[in-house]
Amino acid sequence: MSWIDDNKDEGPWDFSDQPDKPYYNEGNLISSREDPVWGDAFFADKIGKTPVTPEHYPWCGYWFKGPVGSSEDFEGNLYACGANEYSQLGIEDYQVGTIFYTPVSVDIWTSMAAGFYHSAAVKADGTLWVTGYNSNGQLGLGDTDARYVLTQVGADTDWVSVHCGAYYTFAINTGGEIWTTGKNTSGQLGLGDIAQRTSFTQVALADFESIDCGPDHALIIKTDGTLWGSGDNSVGQLGMGAVVSVDTFTQIGVDVDHASCACGELHSAIIKDDGSLYTTGYNPYGELGFTAYDHKTVFTLVGTGWKKVSCGSFFTVAIKIAETLWGTGDNSKGQIGLGATVSVDSFTQIGSDSDWASVDCGVNTTTVIKVSEATWVTGANYYGELGSGDYDGFRTTLYEVAGSFSATVAGWYHNLALKADGILYVVGYSYRGQVGIGDQSIVEELTLCNEHTWLAVDTYKEHTVALKEDRTVWGVGRNNTGQLAQGAGASQLLYSLAEIMSDLCSMVATGYQHSAVLKMNGTIWATGYNYYGQLGVGDETTVYDFVQESGGDSDWAFLAIGGNSSLAIKTDGTMYGVGQNSGSTKGRLGLGDEVDRNVYTLTDGTGWKQCSLGN
Repeated sequence: MSWIDDNKDEGPWDFSDQPDKPYYNEGNLISSREDPVWGDAFFADKIGKTPVTPEHYPWCGYWFKGPVGSSEDFEGNLYACGANEYSQLGIEDYQVGTIFYTPVSVDIWTSMAAGFYHSAAVKADGTLWVTGYNSNGQLGLGDTDARYVLTQVGADTDWVSVHCGAYYTFAINTGGEIWTTGKNTSGQLGLGDIAQRTSFTQVALADFESIDCGPDHALIIKTDGTLWGSGDNSVGQLGMGAVVSVDTFTQIGVDVDHASCACGELHSAIIKDDGSLYTTGYNPYGELGFTAYDHKTVFTLVGTGWKKVSCGSFFTVAIKIAETLWGTGDNSKGQIGLGATVSVDSFTQIGSDSDWASVDCGVNTTTVIKVSEATWVTGANYYGELGSGDYDGFRTTLYEVAGSFSATVAGWYHNLALKADGILYVVGYSYRGQVGIGDQSIVEELTLCNEHTWLAVDTYKEHTVALKEDRTVWGVGRNNTGQLAQGAGASQLLYSLAEIMSDLCSMVATGYQHSAVLKMNGTIWATGYNYYGQLGVGDETTVYDFVQESGGDSDWAFLAIGGNSSLAIKTDGTMYGVGQNSGSTKGRLGLGDEVDRNVYTLTDGTGWKQCSLGN
């Protein structure tokens, strides 16, 4: 339900009396008001002020409007933070995540790696740190609990480098020992079994030179130049000839001149000392540099004159000794940077520049660094993972990002970058804590939505409705079931606040996928999802614009929504319920049964002033 600023002296209750909804804390539903999470520390840190009346914040985001300090501080402006994947915060272009490379700390780092939803890095003092999703123990902390800030692993100070697969991690120490943790369903940890590990466990292989990890397979080059692999080999991505997976690191061939290796989702690439490039594995898009669907089960020569190579999910990008940039394979998200989204099945030059120094490919992104350390990106950008300061869906040509970096690594929806001075930067999606900014917040700082003055606001999971000072109603976010009253067949997303009700209103409320307003004339109107009859219009038909409740009454004084249910109070103090009342809701409407209602139905008692519903 909405709140109203008590400085306006409007509404049937004071701001300080406002009942709140259930809320989420780190993804876990807290269903009672006991031990609430208050906004003081969370928001005061962001804006440098202390709230006079702290409020709770729901997991989907929070809109914060006075009273904070003096009236001059805010003047009714609206601020927001939290998840915004459907623009429910009203910040245009559905900003999700930090969209510019953001420093994690002022520490000096020497190595970094990114998995699908986790990150790891080594400090200059030799300590190992991890953050993010930990479902398979990929953080190596002895448990499967996620972390939202970089957390030290043990007390060892002899770590040299770290490398991440999708849900697993390798770390190398000064003695050349290889340690690993995490998911192991294909034997990718090389420990002789397929059992998951939650703590770093030593691999029976030493004298490490370089390593690269795919989602479920890994390649290692030893100091003697030999190539070794472990994990999934179902389509020949280990290049062993037979398509049999292995759970210990097994030597591939007999050559001793391997210089570097790279792993994609189901393919791999190596460069030898003489600059020759070889590829193997699955080839549906031509990611091996051969005609599409010409799959390989052994490393096969592509050509000579190569210096660097990196594999994305189903594409490959490489740099020649002449420092020109080339790519092949899937280009449906512009990840090769050829200016279109047409895939290619042979290495094709990207631009004409000849000063490229390094390349790193993510699932559908490519980041390349020039000799000058200027950093360029292309590909998928749905979560700001390119660090280009926007959400373009995807870019099809190389774009220079702000700042210069000496190295980058790509996760699924996030990237890490190191400056020459060792400062670690992050960008992209943080829902799992993988960018280590301290929580699951997607928009890191309180961000001004607009310059309007607002009286009330309510937000649920994926949409927001607000009451403007002129008492018109505005909405933003998801509209897939008509919850923003845009009419049948309208856009399923609103990326910025739009007027959805021009009539004068006194309250706004949002549910799971519906919205309702209390007009100044005492009538209730609702729109959106109506499976349980929660709109109160006498049936269970979803509607895409505001419809008056079926009774047509004009003496309503208060309105509250929770999930798929609503409660409303009339001026005579009687209370009515509508919507879901069965199943898990267990008679929440207080009607003496567990039967859903599609019209507002009188509850027991009189003298009601205000009400609130849980999820």
